[in-house]
Amino acid sequence: MATSGSTNFTVTRNQIIHGALRLCGAYSEGESSSDSLVQNAAEALNLVAKSWMAQGMHVFLRSTAVVFLEEDEDEYTLKPSGDHATTSHVKTEIRVAGVAADTTIQVDSTTGMTASDYIGIELTDGTLQWTTISTIVDGDTLTIPAGGLTSAAAVDNHVYAYTTRLSQMPYAIIDAYLRNEDNIDTPVELIPRADYNALSDKASSGNIIEAYYERRTTEGHLFVWQTPDSVKDRLFIEFHREVEDFDASSDEPDFPKHFFRALKFQLAADIAPEFGISIQRMSYLEARAKERLEEALGYDKEGRYFQLVVDEDYS
Repeated sequence: MATSGSTNFTVTRNQIIHGALRLCGAYSEGESSSDSLVQNAAEALNLVAKSWMAQGMHVFLRSTAVVFLEEDEDEYTLKPSGDHATTSHVKTEIRVAGVAADTTIQVDSTTGMTASDYIGIELTDGTLQWTTISTIVDGDTLTIPAGGLTSAAAVDNHVYAYTTRLSQMPYAIIDAYLRNEDNIDTPVELIPRADYNALSDKASSGNIIEAYYERRTTEGHLFVWQTPDSVKDRLFIEFHREVEDFDASSDEPDFPKHFFRALKFQLAADIAPEFGISIQRMSYLEARAKERLEEALGYDKEGRYFQLVVDEDYS
């Protein structure tokens, strides 16, 4: 028996909507639905997708980012226009010492860097100077805009580069660890607000030991303790992002495929009261929607691992 050999099946926003409308008896196959009906259903679909964030933190929404530290800074704003943080970056070191006003920077490697990237250069005074890359000259040389370095940068000082800040604030931070200049990771404990408020000396300087994250309406605020004493350290966070919106009719779900059926049935259950269908039909849709979501959530888990142990006494 021949199979397709493909696994690229997907659905669009409007296909989910039309499926839900059929379940509600709003229109029959071959008929067309009005623009206002589709628009109202699209609004309901977005409400469903956003409400599912409260079902638990989905594995497929997990991401990792680095927060670049500043000496003695205890609060970092995480949003597209916030402090320097990104999900993808490169790290290198100064190859030839620079002095104030230098615009040509010689590093160990420019691999992974591109013109217009953000670049953070560790200065001799222990601070990070953030600017942008003007040009990549070759494999170990780049230029920065006029004005250049604000002060000297010694050999082996760290250099970080990245293209894009976080595209959205973290919905929730679930893990954090501090990576030092030798690439050794140390866990950072995530604590509640009350415990952070109870810290008596919030200006204490050293390695970050604890962190508290506060999600606000449009931006996230990450508070750390102790305040960093070296920009050679980087704080990595594992976080859950917000599920993306359904905006256009051709938008595909920001969900794995095993959620597609659950989306259709949940949308049908949510909009069913608007079509005056029977209580029995509404109860059926609500029950099926619950089952489909439970099925999807049951698969939406991290892998389980096991270890085989050889019993050397067995014969």
